[in-house]
Amino acid sequence: MDISRKRVGEKAVRAARKARKHVAIRRLPRHQGDPLIVFEVGCQRSGTTMLGEVINRSLDTWVYFEHDRRAFRDFRLRTAEVDRLARWPGRPVAVLKSIVDSQWTDRFLDRHPRSKAIWIYRGYADVARSAIAKWGGHQRRLIDGVRRRQLAELGWRGERLADHVVATIDRLHRPDLSVQEGAALFWWMRNSIVWDRGLADDERVLVVRYEDLVTDPTRYFERVFRFLGVSFDPAFVTDTTPSSARGQPLDHVHPDITSLCDTMQHRLDGAYERSLARVPLRSAVPA
Repeated sequence: MDISRKRVGEKAVRAARKARKHVAIRRLPRHQGDPLIVFEVGCQRSGTTMLGEVINRSLDTWVYFEHDRRAFRDFRLRTAEVDRLARWPGRPVAVLKSIVDSQWTDRFLDRHPRSKAIWIYRGYADVARSAIAKWGGHQRRLIDGVRRRQLAELGWRGERLADHVVATIDRLHRPDLSVQEGAALFWWMRNSIVWDRGLADDERVLVVRYEDLVTDPTRYFERVFRFLGVSFDPAFVTDTTPSSARGQPLDHVHPDITSLCDTMQHRLDGAYERSLARVPLRSAVPA
């Protein structure tokens, strides 16, 4: 099966699931009280869609994906509508896949007292390969834009960039920067938000690692659902597979950029371990 046909098939499956869920929740009593608002954030191509789709399989949740015009405009969260959007489905938990607004997560959490966030991260080599397959050299050109201080023209990508991020890109940028290096630096830039916005040790934020979610989905997704305060069913993850978690090194990357990304990966793993200590795995998940 070619990629285009596979994608059409996946879209059809998602549409069918969405329709069935619409029917199912109409038969349920509406949740009384304010729902929990959850912001799903992270770097693009890190598994945010997979995470949102699994969460959305519960009848206690409603996930707004970034193509949903009720919640997003040009993929940007309609921030003035968040409370109304959260109440509309009548479910205990409303999730907003606000990845292009990840740099505003701290503000969102402060603005909505009954809210949490999930930051998902994935190894930079796999993210870079996925981004190149989808967008070609686009992220390399974005890094060029940061180097030229064209932050306003970059839109959300140039918002709230810390001085140290811009300085690091200045230091590592070269006229012959490869597409792979551009994608790796973009991964580093977006994941820097975890520290630049104080999310790493915020108890309102659950840090999750893509590779664990797809290699042992029952144990690691149970943790996600427990953080959301809703019941987990192992049937939610029966089609979650580790096929996209390769972990192979990235070619055509200068050692200084590799070192930068390896250090970020180590810091993310440390934040993840601390998050696991706050919301630990269960030794056994009921079938």
